[in-house]
Amino acid sequence: MEGYIGSRNQYPQKFLSLFDKICHGHGHQSSDVFNRFLDFCLYYLSGGIMKEGLEAVENHHKGKHDAFLELFNILGDGSEGFQDMLGTVYQEISSSYKASKMGQFFTPDAVSDLMAQIAIGDLDVTAVGKSINDPSCGSGMMLLKAAEKFGTNRHNQFFVGQDLDGMCAKMCAINMSLNTIPGRVYQMDTLAMKYYAAYDLKMYMHGNQYMCLVNRWPKEQIDEANQRVQAAYQRSAETKAVEAEQEKAAAQALKEADRLRQKDLKNGFAATLFD
Repeated sequence: MEGYIGSRNQYPQKFLSLFDKICHGHGHQSSDVFNRFLDFCLYYLSGGIMKEGLEAVENHHKGKHDAFLELFNILGDGSEGFQDMLGTVYQEISSSYKASKMGQFFTPDAVSDLMAQIAIGDLDVTAVGKSINDPSCGSGMMLLKAAEKFGTNRHNQFFVGQDLDGMCAKMCAINMSLNTIPGRVYQMDTLAMKYYAAYDLKMYMHGNQYMCLVNRWPKEQIDEANQRVQAAYQRSAETKAVEAEQEKAAAQALKEADRLRQKDLKNGFAATLFD
């Protein structure tokens, strides 16, 4: 539980103690419980729009709503100050419970901080409209570190996280929401450019306080994004085919020009001999 000092150690410990009771009390797989907890968080952080999280808890953990809500409150307290408590408890659960579907090990805090410094570089942190991207974001630690460097001006930037793992994409979106970091998180294959899910994070003012709500893309929007990618690949393939034909034609033209030049030289030499 590195990265937590002093009283902060209590939050992961309290979380894991309660999480253990939920898992063992009903014989649930820890990976399934953790994934339902992430969906439960997204229910509240979406303003009640993403109802699947609440329904999953009610269906699989009857009478445990308050326990899940307490986990959520512990997470909120432990995540203050751009702390990645989710990543900490995730790794503890994956190693202690030998949980299936939870095989990620995240970049240490110090390395994430260095990566954030490199990503920002000489960027003016007082500027607006900048974009910071992490194409393998995990639980979002590097984005948290980058946002911290912008201070309150992070609300005027756009942070993007991408990860193939569905749990990681959810954790990153939750971390960004809890720390009021606007942007977008994709669950996607960044090499094949294939989208599986996406979460928008938008800033709102509630009284005099900032809020960052999560909104997951509907299936139709994901399908449209994948179709645009395929169309771009098709256009690229067609362009390359045309370019290949043009290069072939140019090569043939050069070859023919060279043949004619050699012929002219030969004819000119023969004419000289018989003059």
